[in-house]
Amino acid sequence: MKCVLVAMAVAMIGAGAAVAQAPRTGQGLDETLGFIRDKTAQQGPINYAAATRDSADGRSWSNQFSAEASNVIADVPTCHLNFHWHTVVDGKVIFDGEGGIPFGMVNQVVVTSMDADIGRISAEGGHPTWTSNVTPAVWVVTTHRTSGPSNSLDFRDRDLAERVARAMRHAAQLCGGTKAEAF
Repeated sequence: MKCVLVAMAVAMIGAGAAVAQAPRTGQGLDETLGFIRDKTAQQGPINYAAATRDSADGRSWSNQFSAEASNVIADVPTCHLNFHWHTVVDGKVIFDGEGGIPFGMVNQVVVTSMDADIGRISAEGGHPTWTSNVTPAVWVVTTHRTSGPSNSLDFRDRDLAERVARAMRHAAQLCGGTKAEAF
């Protein structure tokens, strides 16, 4: 269980070495990264409980979580969003360090419920029979890279999470990550 919690914390921040990129500028990039920065910073600490059940043996338990992105900085010339990530589980600091999203490397942005995100992380950690119910609801915006770790940011409101995800896709397009979708 502790292994899964640590994996969750690391997956949420996607800590890793950033790849150096050529400076980027362009119409709309300042505003787009500014929107993402502001909406992420406005979240403050996100506190929630996860009630988990193992369908294999009927055991159940709950955990208290607190996650926060602070010191959020939009670095337009390098197409990065940098932040400090702090995660606490059941009163113990699980992660407290720097994270960031290099938009030039982002090839996909998805929005999921925290319930689904914990389920995915549990399954990847060898526990596919664990299911969680998160209260209050939390939405996770995850950026996937062409290589390297993914990054996740948490939001209290699904509509806001969807708006931030659209802005992140746009930032990735402006920075040379995702390609514009044909319609």
